[in-house]
Amino acid sequence: MQDNTPTLDDFAEFLRLFQTHCQTTLNNTEKQLLASVTEQKQILTQTVQKEVNENLKQSLQEYWQQIEQANRQLVQQATEVRTQLGEITAANKKLLFKAQILAVVALILSCCALAGITMYYKKIVDKYKPDAELTRLINAADIYKCDDNLCASVSKEKRGKYHIIKKRHAQ
Repeated sequence: MQDNTPTLDDFAEFLRLFQTHCQTTLNNTEKQLLASVTEQKQILTQTVQKEVNENLKQSLQEYWQQIEQANRQLVQQATEVRTQLGEITAANKKLLFKAQILAVVALILSCCALAGITMYYKKIVDKYKPDAELTRLINAADIYKCDDNLCASVSKEKRGKYHIIKKRHAQ
């Protein structure tokens, strides 16, 4: 009969086989774990990229919509400013035309006033011209006051003799 009792060599062989099996299992598990981690990393990376792309796309779309809305508002405001500028320009043209009319009327009135004043003073000058001429002649004549009368030197008589000027009678 054979003894079925394991020997130390059998036990060492069993431990060596167990160690090999454990090492193989560990290597396979490590390979599977690395493969799983790599696959999970790829899936996570793709998921994150997809999520970031979607969020970025959404953010860019919102930003683009805001830019388009701001552009529409700017165009609308520019149109309003252009309209207001046209209205202001038209009002300024009307105001300028009124100011020109007013200046022309003022100039015409000034010319009329100047003509009226000129005619008024011409009448006064014409009215007093004979008196002025007489006054000029009197000033040029050799006349002086003698008591309550005027005395004048007459050229028909001798020089140095003065004659009393006859007074006008009151009418």
